[in-house]
Amino acid sequence: GNPEMFDAAATYATTLHFDDGGAYMYTGSRYIGGQAWWGSTQILDSLANANIVYSLADLTSAYDIRTDSRVPSNRTARYFYRAVAHFGGTGTIVVWDRFKAKSSAYTKRLQWHLNPTNAPTVAGSVISTVKGASKLFIDTLLPASPTIVTARDLANGTSPMTYNMQVADSISGTDLNALTVLYATASGGSLPSTVLITTDANWVGAQVATSVPVVAVFAKTVRDNGNNTYTPLT
Repeated sequence: GNPEMFDAAATYATTLHFDDGGAYMYTGSRYIGGQAWWGSTQILDSLANANIVYSLADLTSAYDIRTDSRVPSNRTARYFYRAVAHFGGTGTIVVWDRFKAKSSAYTKRLQWHLNPTNAPTVAGSVISTVKGASKLFIDTLLPASPTIVTARDLANGTSPMTYNMQVADSISGTDLNALTVLYATASGGSLPSTVLITTDANWVGAQVATSVPVVAVFAKTVRDNGNNTYTPLT
């Protein structure tokens, strides 16, 4: 294989694809997808115990230009926050993504890179893939009406590598708020009932009916500080 490909081109590595058409960010094959190596992960909150591992990270700087050239007021990827909650012993991970672009015209989507051995299947908002004795489900709870496209990552632009499952909001807007349940099980297993929780305007969550039912609740609001910085509520 060509593992170095995943270092040399952003589109192979990132799970958040952003393209402003060159309005602010760099263009060219190495920069497709928007994520750059000079970005840094800022951990804003975390928790780890026997039952859950949780982290909230600010990934915005990975979608900016070089530090010596930045103009914060012109930044087209305004913010990107990702929260991940892993529930031990259940095979369940819940991911909460909050991304804002400067314009609704810019392309933004999640993309899940999956094993190339077997083609993934899509049923409604659920992606599934089987490898050997294992099966992975990717259930998009938000956006409520996602568009899901099956694509391939291509080595040198021609040779198929991993599957690239592209998830976008069918409703145009500057924001991409995505709540995703990842569930791993045996190859013959099924996805347990997953329910979106939206009873409060300030919070969003998922309930997953595994053998030990789990609930993940996340803050929705991101505060604009008025100086080209943002603060996600936790």
